[in-house]
Amino acid sequence: MKNTTLLFSLIICFGYYSCKKARYETEVCGKVHDASTLAGIATATVYLQKQNYDCFTCPPQTVTSTTTDANGNYSFTFMAEENFDYTLVAAKEKYYNNASTGGVSVGRIGKKNKNKNIPITPYAWIKLHVKNTTPFDGGDYISVNNSFLGGGGGLFMVWRLIHL
Repeated sequence: MKNTTLLFSLIICFGYYSCKKARYETEVCGKVHDASTLAGIATATVYLQKQNYDCFTCPPQTVTSTTTDANGNYSFTFMAEENFDYTLVAAKEKYYNNASTGGVSVGRIGKKNKNKNIPITPYAWIKLHVKNTTPFDGGDYISVNNSFLGGGGGLFMVWRLIHL
């Protein structure tokens, strides 16, 4: 009976420790910056996401998030698990987030990962002021056609002028 109890205890301990994944304290820091001007972006939200190596169809899970300081700097310290990829995604109003590019990889777990800079691209606007020197006509319009986007298609926009 004593040997059976010892054997059962060993099996339970082995099962517990073999299923437990190792965790490593990992630090990552860097800057969120405008992709075109390289200026730091204040109050951007940085998301730390993880995705299992073995599950290609599983969506990334957000582990935690933080907000950048006045210069665009951020920092995370977290317990990284084996078998997971960690990425950083930044978002800010009037900017495209970098999730579509796959984010920025954290790098080696269990280490201090410095200078993980995250570029994000600002939205673009066209401000147009048109002065019509001839009498207004309902057929007036402005068109822009840029065929440099490839594929033979291109960008085509037409604005109808509205008499105010």
